Amino acid sequence: MPIVINSHTGEGSFFIEKSFKARIVQGIIRVLYKITLRFSSKITFLNYDDKRIFTEKKLIEDEKTEVIRGSGIDTEEWNPSKIRAGKSRKLRVLMASRLIIHKGVVEYVEAAKLLKKKHDGAIEFFLAGDFYDGNPYVVSKEYIKRAVQEGFIKFFGWKKDMIGIVNSSDIFVLPSYREGCPKSVLEAMALQKPIVTTNTVGCKECVENNKNGFLVPPKNVLKLAEAIERLIQDKALRMKFGRYSRQKCIEEFDIKLVVRRHLQMYRELLQKSPGPKTLRDTMKINIYSGMFHRVANFLAALSILAITFPLILIIAAAIKIESKGDVIYKQKRIGKNGKFFVLYKFRTMKKNSANQELITIKDKRISKVGRLLRKSGLDEFPQLWNVVKGDMNLIGPRPEMPDFHKRFSRSINNWHKRLDVKPGITGLAQLNGIDSNKPEEKLKYDLWYINNQNLSLDLKIIFKTLKYILKLENINDKK
Repeated sequence: MPIVINSHTGEGSFFIEKSFKARIVQGIIRVLYKITLRFSSKITFLNYDDKRIFTEKKLIEDEKTEVIRGSGIDTEEWNPSKIRAGKSRKLRVLMASRLIIHKGVVEYVEAAKLLKKKHDGAIEFFLAGDFYDGNPYVVSKEYIKRAVQEGFIKFFGWKKDMIGIVNSSDIFVLPSYREGCPKSVLEAMALQKPIVTTNTVGCKECVENNKNGFLVPPKNVLKLAEAIERLIQDKALRMKFGRYSRQKCIEEFDIKLVVRRHLQMYRELLQKSPGPKTLRDTMKINIYSGMFHRVANFLAALSILAITFPLILIIAAAIKIESKGDVIYKQKRIGKNGKFFVLYKFRTMKKNSANQELITIKDKRISKVGRLLRKSGLDEFPQLWNVVKGDMNLIGPRPEMPDFHKRFSRSINNWHKRLDVKPGITGLAQLNGIDSNKPEEKLKYDLWYINNQNLSLDLKIIFKTLKYILKLENINDKK
């Protein structure tokens, strides 16, 4: 059977509306999804919310899903230092989108009316986009014409080359009700613009509130106007948000990253696909992915367990002799794609003293043997069995307890991306001395590893880990 890959770019207008007609259409579309996706090898989503909807409604199996955020942006082409910007005495606010109600066009125009009355002469509002006459939710041409005649906005209409228009603006706005991952926002981010958009599906993927822009509630003209006004009144904030926009775009949405993710997915699917392959096809496949990666981790973990079995018995005996209780401590952790598993460790704390809080190496509840095990990292040895079972890899982000993951997901942007790969026994964050008390710092190392994972890097991490163990230096999280 051929490999079939589907790409889901967003739910569309019918899934925003709540009318009876829209609900009927939604039902029909989902039935068609379920039928057609039976033949799919993989379906890609632009955000995690859409993926969750498809898996919860059982339209597709979770293992057949892949989240690749955005279609990518060429940050070299969309580079403000390479584009000559036009000069204007007035501050320019821009919205660029299809002119349909669900893009928030009406909210943008109404916010422009409020702010033009308050700051007339100092600010200009621009709108770029085309009308879609066949769309039942198209914005009225008369409404836009009237706003232009009254001097509230300037209308570009449809433009093929947007790079100059976006670059000459000072603030980019998209008050959309729902998106996949808006390309217009990514283009503005690449050109170092502060963003005002809505705290809704797709839009929130691009903007970190108070870092590269503001997230406002959808369909709320007053909140939208307030956010735009804050940027109008604070040039330093606009510059700060703009710099972070470009940095975020380069690190998360650059076309090279997106292409790399797609190629990795294709290689993994080709490896799983039955049938002969030419030598040329085989050479193109990244052997350090898919089944090869799993087999390598399985054999490595099994070998280490066999070689160190006498040491494991000695450690188990030492734990038993020092204090009563189980030798192995078990704890629920969260793994790839949010799947829960039981993590194994040598017990390092005195009986009945463990809890769900982070502790330090100096905690009095840690036994003498436990302190030595923690310092050397040998308390993590039983997790080799987690690797054999397939819950973990040797290298990867450390698995968190579900409560901590939930807490950090709410407070730290992009924390959920750690679940894109299997957790590991050791990783870059641990080798660089970042412990669990610094989750933001740990995330930076984890995301860098996820984006740059390869055999050479893993071997370096393994050898450095062995070096730390032999020196009895603490390399793991202070749990």
